[in-house]
Amino acid sequence: MSKKILSCLILFCFVFSLVSVYADSAAATANPAREWKLDEGDGDIVSDTSGQGKHGLKTGAEWIQGIKGNALNFAGSVEYVKVPPIMYGNLKNWTFSAFVKPTGTGEICVYSEKNADSPEEDKRYFYISITEDDRIKVAAWSSFRDVNWDITQTKPGVIKRGEWNHLHVTLKDGKETAKSGQIEFYVNRILVDSDFLGTAFLSQGIVGAAYTVGTQQLERLADGRRQEPGTDFDKFYPWSEMKPVNWGGVSMIKIPKFYYKRTYSYDGSKNKWVHTFMVTDKPTVGFKIHPAFVRNDIVKPYVLVATGKFGRIQTRDWCRNNAKAKGDGWGIVDIQTWSAIQMLWLIEYANTNSQSVLSSANYRGITGLYTSPAQWIDGINLSDRKVYIAESNFVENKFDGQYQFTGFTLPTSNNSTNNWTYSADVDWLFLPSAGGSGIPDRFRIENGAWAACAGYVRDRCGCGCSSCKGDHGTCTNISMICNNSKPVHGLFSWDMSGVYEKDYVKSSIGGRYLYIP
Repeated sequence: MSKKILSCLILFCFVFSLVSVYADSAAATANPAREWKLDEGDGDIVSDTSGQGKHGLKTGAEWIQGIKGNALNFAGSVEYVKVPPIMYGNLKNWTFSAFVKPTGTGEICVYSEKNADSPEEDKRYFYISITEDDRIKVAAWSSFRDVNWDITQTKPGVIKRGEWNHLHVTLKDGKETAKSGQIEFYVNRILVDSDFLGTAFLSQGIVGAAYTVGTQQLERLADGRRQEPGTDFDKFYPWSEMKPVNWGGVSMIKIPKFYYKRTYSYDGSKNKWVHTFMVTDKPTVGFKIHPAFVRNDIVKPYVLVATGKFGRIQTRDWCRNNAKAKGDGWGIVDIQTWSAIQMLWLIEYANTNSQSVLSSANYRGITGLYTSPAQWIDGINLSDRKVYIAESNFVENKFDGQYQFTGFTLPTSNNSTNNWTYSADVDWLFLPSAGGSGIPDRFRIENGAWAACAGYVRDRCGCGCSSCKGDHGTCTNISMICNNSKPVHGLFSWDMSGVYEKDYVKSSIGGRYLYIP
């Protein structure tokens, strides 16, 4: 859900002149994101001279002579200039610069941003103030931190009351975590103090989750905190728009275009690596359109995924051609769409064990995600376990042209999944990068495989012997006892094993229709 944001420049017992805000930590070399010279001399409009057109509206406050030209004198807490926001939204580098002449006593708020719809009307999400003992104080609120506020301040006495002070504060490389960025405080061009501060982040309809490698449960992030799957997520986009439709005589689920952000970083406090996944409905700093909705550089408003599967003992090529025969836009579920479903599942259910959470294998109307038959996934080809991805014009055994190497070489294993692949260029895939504990769904990868099916792995018992064949992994090697009760099938299960073998087509594999407008 989007929240209405107001940013207020609140000043009292204060004379103020020339305010500049830069979306960068090096103001001397950057163009200002906002600049209010406060030099109008009359009227209630405070012009933004940065060229961005983010003008302010003055309430109260008196025009007086400033350090150079005019300035505004704020005589109380009900006098302020309201301006559009700039600091919130995970701005990792910023600079704030202003000439100030404090004349009152007590703490004085210089600049703040807050959510006007907050039940605590005075709650601020970012502010800069001058404390009673003349420190410069900066506070940033983030919906990603358990302790939401991250606050720092200088040593006392750096600001002189009754005199003009040039205040200059910069943050470099701030992140959602507390104390993650370098903040420096300058007064009259002299560095007076430095410290560490996290960025301000107001979620604004962002829903996310974090997966710590080696665990099973995920931590909910942003607006997803304290929410439960199902009804709670019905109010969040894109889940709110995942609706059933009938298209071309096929029962399908509409998945609307969404923006995503995924990170992979080391958490020193946990001594673990952590994946984060976040989605939202609109362009947001650090987010991009999920590749399921971008084909040949054309953005698609939605994709349609069939509620059920078709075929059972078929090749991928047969399933693809069957779908294409329905007309333009038709195909079978591809790696981009499958990854989008996986990401939405992870954020909503905050759990990697899909089989234990949804034994029916049905997710928001998409049925049989990990029951027999398995489903071919298009757009992914393998050569010596190297992964090649295409976004359209899918064919078999192609490893150039539209098929681009991802940089990933998958492990050979028949195991549960410990971690997923990740790179900055291909940050949306959920392919196994290592076997072990954490994600119960098994994967089976062998040299020579050239294609992938998902959701259902034929070696059900998991013993790994060569005699384990068939839909349910019946072990024909009577000298070996198969007694592995770990989950095998699930939303993150992959079979990239015997797909080159002639008899593999006899296994339970079909397709699932996909329509891209």
